[in-house]
Amino acid sequence: MQKPEYIIGIGASAGGLEALQELLSNIPEDLSHSAFIIAQHLSPSYKSRLRDLLSRVTSREVREISDGEELQANTIYITPPDNDALVRQGVLHLHKPVNTIGPKPSVNILFHSLAVDVPERAVGIVLSGTGQDGGIGLREIRDAGGYCMAQDPGTARYDGMPHAAIQLGKADLILSPEQMGKELASLLSLDDSKLSPQELNDEQFKQVINRLSRHSGVDFRGYKDTTIRRRIIKRILALKKTDVGEYLDYIKENPAELQNLFQMLLIGVTQFFRDPETFQVLSKHLKDAFLQMSGGDSFRLWVPGCSSGEEPYSLAILINEILEELDLTMKVQIFATDIDESAIETARKGVFPAESLVNVPEEYREKYFSKTHDGVQISKHIRQNILFSRHDLVENPPFLRLNMISCRNLLIYFSQKTQRQLMPILHYSLLPKGILFLGKSETIGQFNDLFTVLDSKHRVFQRVFDTVIPSSLYRSHSGFGKSSPGAGGGDEPVDLKSNIQETLYADLGHPFVVVNGKMELIQLSGNLETYIGLQEGMFSNQFMNMLRPELKAELQHLMTQAIRNHVKAETPFKRFFPEEVDHFLRIRIRPLVYSAQMKSYYLIEFERLNIQGGVQGLTQHGSGGNSDNERINELELELSTNRQNLQNYIEELETSNEELQSLNEELQSTNEELQSTNEELETSNEELQASNEELQVAYAEIKSINVQMAEKDRELELANARMETALYGGKLAWWEWRKDTGEVNFSDAKVTMLGYDPDSFPRTLEAFLELVHPEDSEANLQSMRHHLEGKIPAYDSEYRIRTKDGNYVWYWDRGRIVEYDDEGAASRLVGLVINVNDRKQAELSLERQIRERDMLVKEIHHRVKNNFNMVTGLIELQLNRVADSSQRSMLRDIQSRIRSMALIHRELYEHEDLTSIELEFYLPRLADAVLRFADTGSSNILFYEDVEKTTVPINSAISLGLMTVELITNSLKYAFKEGMPSPTIRIAVKHLDDGKLRYSYRDNGSGYPDDILESTYSGIGMDLVKSLASQLRGEFRQYNDGGSVAEVDFQLPGDEPG
Repeated sequence: MQKPEYIIGIGASAGGLEALQELLSNIPEDLSHSAFIIAQHLSPSYKSRLRDLLSRVTSREVREISDGEELQANTIYITPPDNDALVRQGVLHLHKPVNTIGPKPSVNILFHSLAVDVPERAVGIVLSGTGQDGGIGLREIRDAGGYCMAQDPGTARYDGMPHAAIQLGKADLILSPEQMGKELASLLSLDDSKLSPQELNDEQFKQVINRLSRHSGVDFRGYKDTTIRRRIIKRILALKKTDVGEYLDYIKENPAELQNLFQMLLIGVTQFFRDPETFQVLSKHLKDAFLQMSGGDSFRLWVPGCSSGEEPYSLAILINEILEELDLTMKVQIFATDIDESAIETARKGVFPAESLVNVPEEYREKYFSKTHDGVQISKHIRQNILFSRHDLVENPPFLRLNMISCRNLLIYFSQKTQRQLMPILHYSLLPKGILFLGKSETIGQFNDLFTVLDSKHRVFQRVFDTVIPSSLYRSHSGFGKSSPGAGGGDEPVDLKSNIQETLYADLGHPFVVVNGKMELIQLSGNLETYIGLQEGMFSNQFMNMLRPELKAELQHLMTQAIRNHVKAETPFKRFFPEEVDHFLRIRIRPLVYSAQMKSYYLIEFERLNIQGGVQGLTQHGSGGNSDNERINELELELSTNRQNLQNYIEELETSNEELQSLNEELQSTNEELQSTNEELETSNEELQASNEELQVAYAEIKSINVQMAEKDRELELANARMETALYGGKLAWWEWRKDTGEVNFSDAKVTMLGYDPDSFPRTLEAFLELVHPEDSEANLQSMRHHLEGKIPAYDSEYRIRTKDGNYVWYWDRGRIVEYDDEGAASRLVGLVINVNDRKQAELSLERQIRERDMLVKEIHHRVKNNFNMVTGLIELQLNRVADSSQRSMLRDIQSRIRSMALIHRELYEHEDLTSIELEFYLPRLADAVLRFADTGSSNILFYEDVEKTTVPINSAISLGLMTVELITNSLKYAFKEGMPSPTIRIAVKHLDDGKLRYSYRDNGSGYPDDILESTYSGIGMDLVKSLASQLRGEFRQYNDGGSVAEVDFQLPGDEPG
């Protein structure tokens, strides 16, 4: 398994599938040393087919991320739905989204983890999508030294995320997805080959640094040379310049580039509770520190290089939790500093994206963070404990009397020399037993005597050596570009004597010399002939070569102590026998209180005391002591000194041997790795050769297939043109819904019929559902659910949908499932939508007309009913005035028929449906009404009905009703004699086999007279019955069978045989 040299994170959302396919299909094969991680926003409930879709456009392995798997080179990883992905130490991790609201998976979380885990080997790419996800994470990758790309908004289907990447993330390159692949290969290959940090022109490099330092006020000479060079190279490559000289010309023409370079050199990688296990260890040591403090004490903490503030805020939360747990009340002051003013401004606000809380425990999120429209904000009582300010750790004086310094992952960006100069400063800033908190890749180096180790794994140290470094140490620091002692370029300090006098007491009168850490003579003062002199040969400013031999051993020992511990050292007074008068001599070495460019100087003082001055008691031997014993003591002291010097040399030699041994092991390991890499390259070459042969064969086959496909394409284009013409003419549009991915495709007509632009209309199901009329939405969704559940064979729905101008039109939508996944669930549906607005409007108009007609008919019915009542009333008045019996009988017949007509009218027009009526209800009610209103006694008449369920048109019902009234009237007048037992009337309607209906009326009266049966006589009533039967186009019969019988066989309108 080959580990990736670069990790390329890709974020996308709406419109991202097309962009991903273009990007991956254009990434050259020579990027095999990279791994790709895709965070594509997906609905949590969908089973993604993104892996299958992308596998079609790339030869690289495409796989879905499994939690805990190690990254492999030349592999494309896809974040599964409803998960966030991040990288820690080359291992992929999945976790449920921090926020229920917001895009999933989070692009910012992925990019942040890359910035932390592989800062200068990370590449961030943001493609099409809505919102701003990825912008902040892209900026973190850029700040960490990685490359950043954003899709050109003009080529993105949705440009929200690309715009955020450009504005928030400060993307290095803005390209189309097709161009990105080639540019990636170019950048990553140039990154390690064309321009290496060692090959940069030193003079031109210094010019860039000098211009940058003057612009920013930050002296970058103390930073790691290779880091600075590597970042400048990245900037040169991003601008497509060929060398530093061309870049210098670009800076001269574009002064604003210095600010871009300054921001690129600043390293702002940080996060809340970075390395959570380390914070647990720190919590234990902080508890011990708090328990040793008094109630009135204040706790002072300094966080240099705080970036955007996550580290000081994490420490503030941790301290607050500890104080609550210990039930302590104590003033907490946290000083958070950085040279990046924009980062400081961000930190002061205390507002962060919600994704940045991935390492924050759940209980802390609820307790210390509140949601805002921009993300989340730190609680006010935490923010007010922290003072943010601009501060240069190298140039500016430190904060003092501190209980703790958190300087994590800052020292690693400084050179070894600067680190050695900063460590005593950090030591000096701390109170005794103060805590120093470093990053996992940082150590205290050679300063074991200044700090003790509290936890080596998690880099927690404690101050133990109580040396006071005077504040004048920083007096010479006046900022880059301003005159300062020693700034001229040589080691000779400017106005060094004034600094020496500041160190010595005002009444000091002993001769002295000043040397540097290499024991080179810088300056001397006073008469030193007794102790030093020049030797024959070439001149050397090595002080040890000038010193008298009898003083060399002891002075070398003292100098070693002074340099190692940076403290003063001195010998006791001892007798010295020069050629002149003998005397007592004490040698003192003091570290000089001066630091031009952080260089060390030492003052060596020769304090002389004449024997004649009364030196009795200065040594352990009096003037009357034995001179031999004194000499023996002096020799023993000298021997002891030589032994100590020898021990120092032995320790230094052992240290050198260990370093050489370690270097040798590293060289051996490197040699083995190179050998292994060579073997892998040879194997890869063979594989590439085999792949090339296969590609040649495949190319020949593809060329033949392409000819066939070209012909098919022409046929398909013709068919598509015909289909589009048909769709346009019929106001039709097709649609396709990928239920597994949520993607919706459709022909342009589906949205152009509504007045929308198909290029800008979102291709999502939600976009269409939002346009459906609220009254139709549930029925529409119910039809789709029933089809998906298998309850109906197809989705079929008519609904109103909103047009661009705000009106609604009617759509008729039909579709069905055409593909299922491996588990049998629907994965793809296709369908057709028809604009039926004209038809629907016509139907609605017709319904409106019918309602208006019904209202008119009901009004007419009301007036006709009133007219019937009025006519009946007039006849009744006339009856009161007529005495002639024949006239009265005639008027009674007329009145009876009018009442019958009124009954029929009432039965018909009080029915809800004015076009048809059910005979099984209509005829019995009509007969009952006729019998109730009859003038003759009818209360004893028995009525039976056998009417089968039949619905007839209104005209047929009128004819049957009048016929029934007339036949009942005739029975009451002529069939039933007075006193007849059980007079009976029967009405029946039957369905015949030939499709006709048979209406049958019979009574048990006296029957029809013969002249009526023989048709020699016919009254008005029977003539009316026959006329009504003729209107029904029926066959009328009358006969006697235990009474009178009348039948009509007829065909309903519309049922006639063709």
